[in-house]
Amino acid sequence: MNYLKVIILVALIPSLLMAKSFKIDSNHSYAGIKYRSNKLNELVIRLSDFKGKATLENGKLKFLKFKLSMKNLNTGNKKRDSFLKESVFKTKKYKSIHFETISIEETEKGALVKGI
Repeated sequence: MNYLKVIILVALIPSLLMAKSFKIDSNHSYAGIKYRSNKLNELVIRLSDFKGKATLENGKLKFLKFKLSMKNLNTGNKKRDSFLKESVFKTKKYKSIHFETISIEETEKGALVKGI
C-alpha cells in the first residue's frame, strides 16, 4: 500500500511545477486605476466588474489577461465618478478596458506587469 502512495505523489509533483491557469474571481477581487488629476492629487479608482485569467508557473505570475467594465467605476464620490466617466474615460464610447501582458518583471514589491 505504501508503494501506491509514492507513485501517486511522484506523479503529482510534475503537474504542480508546470504552468497553471486560473480564472480571476471577480466576486472577491477588484481592479484599481491610479489617476492623477493634478500635481497634488492622485485618485484610486475601483472597478469591480471584470473578467480575467492568470497563469502561474512555479508560483510566479507568467501571464495576465483581463477585461474591465467601466460601468462600475467608483471613487467614492458620485459627482466625481460621473465626471470621470464622461470627460476622462469617455465610457459611452469606450465601455471596457482590455489588458494582456507583454512582459513581467520580478521586483522587491512583487511583479511589475506591462501590457497592452
